[in-house]
Amino acid sequence: STLYKFISIENQNFSIIPAKTFLNLNVKVLYLDNNNINEINKNSFESIKSLKILRLVGNLIHNLEFLIFLSSLTELNLASNRIEIIKNNVFSKMKNLRRLNLNTNLINKIESLGFNNLSNLVYLTLIDNQLENFSTNLNEQIPNL
Repeated sequence: STLYKFISIENQNFSIIPAKTFLNLNVKVLYLDNNNINEINKNSFESIKSLKILRLVGNLIHNLEFLIFLSSLTELNLASNRIEIIKNNVFSKMKNLRRLNLNTNLINKIESLGFNNLSNLVYLTLIDNQLENFSTNLNEQIPNL
């Protein structure tokens, strides 16, 4: 299949990304900013093995289960969504992730293994959230930060 370097589907006002939406899509960079996405099936990105950069800025995302198949990502931007909790191991398959932007969400809890296995992460930003206490041991989970 053809390798696309960059695909942008922004400002299109859709709310759901069904299962296997990106089936057989071969793309490196995907921008899905400023839609009304509030539901992403956990199998939506299952077949995209080439994806390196994913932007989902300015949506209504609250559930991060769809991240399970995105092991090839090096950069993930989830700024300006409705994420409240970073659950244990939600990013653990993302061994190549280097940059993670979680700014301007509603994050009030990060479970103890919330950033587990992010050994290549060098940039993490959590500005403008609702964190009151931060007990996660980032040194163990993100040694390069």
